[in-house]
Amino acid sequence: MSSRSHLLGPLAALALLCACVSGRSEVGPTGPQPAGAEAPPVAAEPTAAGPAAAEAEESEPTAAEPAATEPAGVEPTQVAAAPPELEPAPPTVPVEMVALEPAVVRGVLTADGLRMRYSDGGAGRPVVLIHGWCGNQGQWDAQVEDLRRTHRVLCVDLVGHGASAGQAREDWTVAAFGDDVARLLEQEALEGAVLVGHSMGGPVALEAAVRAPERVAAVVGVESMHRLGATPDPGQRAAYVARFRADFPAAMGEFVRAAVHPDAPAEVRDRIVAESAACDPGMAVALMEHFGSYDPRPATRVVDCPVRCINSETTPTDVAGNRALLTSFDVEQVSGTGHWPQVEVPGAFAEALGATLAAIAPAQGPEVAAVVTSFAPVVRCEDLTAVREFYVRHLRFEVVDCAPDEDPDARGSVTLVRDGATLVLQSLASLRGDLPEVTLRPGPAVLRMGVTNLGDELRSLGDALRVVVPERRLADGSRQVVVEDPAGTLVVLRQGPDLP
Repeated sequence: MSSRSHLLGPLAALALLCACVSGRSEVGPTGPQPAGAEAPPVAAEPTAAGPAAAEAEESEPTAAEPAATEPAGVEPTQVAAAPPELEPAPPTVPVEMVALEPAVVRGVLTADGLRMRYSDGGAGRPVVLIHGWCGNQGQWDAQVEDLRRTHRVLCVDLVGHGASAGQAREDWTVAAFGDDVARLLEQEALEGAVLVGHSMGGPVALEAAVRAPERVAAVVGVESMHRLGATPDPGQRAAYVARFRADFPAAMGEFVRAAVHPDAPAEVRDRIVAESAACDPGMAVALMEHFGSYDPRPATRVVDCPVRCINSETTPTDVAGNRALLTSFDVEQVSGTGHWPQVEVPGAFAEALGATLAAIAPAQGPEVAAVVTSFAPVVRCEDLTAVREFYVRHLRFEVVDCAPDEDPDARGSVTLVRDGATLVLQSLASLRGDLPEVTLRPGPAVLRMGVTNLGDELRSLGDALRVVVPERRLADGSRQVVVEDPAGTLVVLRQGPDLP
């Protein structure tokens, strides 16, 4: 860190202030650096027809967006002249060159009536990429294409940033950004989403997980959340906020240059500076003031999904302190980078992100079969035909032990099978004839199904789905939803923690 400390000068304490958002006590995002330039400007995604749940397709952003620094969320304005394009680093592992469908650009309405824009492409487990202060979704450009080959990837431009710039918000806060992202999760009805947040985007992801826990499988911070237990100190911000007020471009330039690794190419550094300095100073300063009082600890008391970080080796991460707040916390370190590993060392970062996703939230796609792994075998019902239709049509069981021209309901019972599991439906009318002295009711009360792809099962249920208990994550890490069949039987669908 000493090799770069001379670059900070009077901005060192500002770097400490910025650390409040990520919980760092170090000087800046990657050691003695300030906290948050982002990647090259966004090359807007080509639009395509989107699903009905989303708003009508919108034109893609065309101007470069500012990059994020360690404070929490300054709104960038459009960059007048985009810096030269960067050559993305080749992937560490060759990726099969399969043509991808164009991403769709959409928007979600926020609680205060604004619009947060985002791109959406790929298929599989959803990954939501969240930039940081003065940033934009273009910071993820070097990773997005390959990631979309195995995941559905949604890249946001937070309100006031990138394609969402030019909007006034009464209170610029990390919690407000988190609520915006949670609304995206609800609008797209995402299941098992992984929220990946750079710098300020890490706490934004935590706040979103607080508001939509049933939709979030994991949170991954990038150069973020170094010390979640740090106590905010509003008093240390005044002099440095004043400096940014006085000459925002100059102060931001010094701040960003100190945060980039000294070995980063000059064009990387210049682009991050240009994007960061082009953001709206009013929003930037308002957020800097907010960082001085933001405390992530309340969110950590609510979030129960796995939380990981991918941080630089320069800035220490308080793993023990963070685990005291989030028992699942762990960190992977990337060498040779400053505050923007996804831009400075895109190949190494992509490898670290892929390993992290594989460990905590494996990709789901067509190659992950929806297979029943266990089943309780008997359901008693008044209307045998309706119940049989439910299991055959919506849960994909097949009728067995029945001749092709025989009515399966005429015998008073039907045997169904799927994936080696057997289910017998018994007609109460037939049973009452055999057992007149016994009071019989529909049941059993609970039918348990262990499955390998919970999302696929719910999609198959479609309109027949009557949710009794929405999806939630259990203490052992499994995911569970409780629905009701036409006989009144509770069907518990559970995907175990050892399954993707």
